[in-house]
Amino acid sequence: MSLAAASNPPKPKGEAGPRGTAHCRNIDDVYGLESRRLIGRVLAPYLDEMWLTPIELLHGYE
Repeated sequence: MSLAAASNPPKPKGEAGPRGTAHCRNIDDVYGLESRRLIGRVLAPYLDEMWLTPIELLHGYE
């Protein structure tokens, strides 16, 4: 069972995009939980290498 299936995330808001993802319609969508989860999955190798979380990536970690 995948991590995404185990956590059972809510359905994305907005219009369906590639592979069933949703497009962000405003800045709140970019910083929302669903976006941070997607960023964490897609950029996992980079984030792990840099010891960053999706929130730190969005807000600047310096």
